[in-house]
Amino acid sequence: MSEMDKATESSLELEKLLERKSHNDQRLLELIQNRPPRQQEGNKIEPRWDALQSESELFLAINLPGVLLQDVQISLNQRVLQVSGRFPESLLTNATFLRKDRPVGDFACELLLPENAGASYESALENGVLQVRIPLNPAETPLLES
Repeated sequence: MSEMDKATESSLELEKLLERKSHNDQRLLELIQNRPPRQQEGNKIEPRWDALQSESELFLAINLPGVLLQDVQISLNQRVLQVSGRFPESLLTNATFLRKDRPVGDFACELLLPENAGASYESALENGVLQVRIPLNPAETPLLES
């Protein structure tokens, strides 16, 4: 085999390796972008949520796809709001997953409320989003503590 043939063969092998690396890098990026929700202690899932505060109330929106309101536990005790429950298993029992992105298992999240938060709350679950409203006392309105 001539030097020219060896160089061409090495160049082709290098191109294949670079193409494979590019594919692997792209796959890694996809996996990172589509990662499941974070796990907490005891393998509990921390669902994604938003907290908004106005002058009169604190509003929480917690993503709970597939969860029914009767399967959610909400407690408010000494300025700590706790939400927990369980994401349901798959609806099909005799099928094989081709892709599995939806959370399954116990979930929990906890939030320390501002000092002027009321001791009551209202909740509703609509379109897979748990909405919790907590009134704020009209005194000072410090921002939410995290």
